[in-house]
Amino acid sequence: MCSLTRTISEKCLGAVPATGPRPAPLAYLSAVRAFNCFFETTPVLLESNAAATTLLYRNVSYLWQDVVEQAGVFAAQTPLRLFGTTEHRETAEMDFFQQDTVLMARRRSASGREFDHLQGLALQAQWPDAALAQNMTALALSLSSCPVCCAVSGPAEEILRTGGLLLPTPGSLFGYLTWQRVSSLDLLLCLGAAHQTQLWTQFLTEGRQSLEFDWLWSSYYRDGPLYLLEWELTLRTALAQLGFHMEQRQNAFRLLDRDGHEQRFDFARGGPAEKLALKLLFPLDDK
Repeated sequence: MCSLTRTISEKCLGAVPATGPRPAPLAYLSAVRAFNCFFETTPVLLESNAAATTLLYRNVSYLWQDVVEQAGVFAAQTPLRLFGTTEHRETAEMDFFQQDTVLMARRRSASGREFDHLQGLALQAQWPDAALAQNMTALALSLSSCPVCCAVSGPAEEILRTGGLLLPTPGSLFGYLTWQRVSSLDLLLCLGAAHQTQLWTQFLTEGRQSLEFDWLWSSYYRDGPLYLLEWELTLRTALAQLGFHMEQRQNAFRLLDRDGHEQRFDFARGGPAEKLALKLLFPLDDK
């Protein structure tokens, strides 16, 4: 989207927060989260062109002051421009920047006419390189409508961890970005089917029993089942993808890998992933 040339206004948003500027990746994700919560929906990817990406909130209406209130501070700390359609049926652009010790909002349009109401919201971000753009866009699109935290991995995790932005969770498979104080239950609930399948796959192939399984077993054993259907389905998905299968004998079941080798789990002495796999595959007792 091109930059619109006629400036309508430049508005002071107040002093720069005392905590100082956020790193651009965190500010960008915080802006997306703020709009997700405000609109109670999530954006779609409209355009991805090298280091520039555009996310679109479809079918939303709002006042331009809402943008300032929800995410002006965040947008001023990230390479972000915002676009919407005014009541005059023209596109308006908003961007945010720091001037000395205050944050400023600038509005532009082709005509330069004042406006209040907008429809649709496009967030265009310009990143230093295509790899960062791809990772930040994928992470932004993974956020739910009003998340308290999200799981990250791969290059995105490296970026955020280098900036000291992730919750310390030694032994976990994923990194966790949080916006408020969270519990292990909150962290479990932000794991989607792909995350769960990856956890099961690493357990079955490498024997890795990540911290996430400790959280899940603790919830299972002390607090009651935690949406176990998804965990069972993702376990069975991982088994199928790896070529594992169940073999039934008289009064017994065996789990065999792709090569026909039996996989043994120890409920009494094994770790949390072993216990959970046995419970999900062979739910034979009361606890």
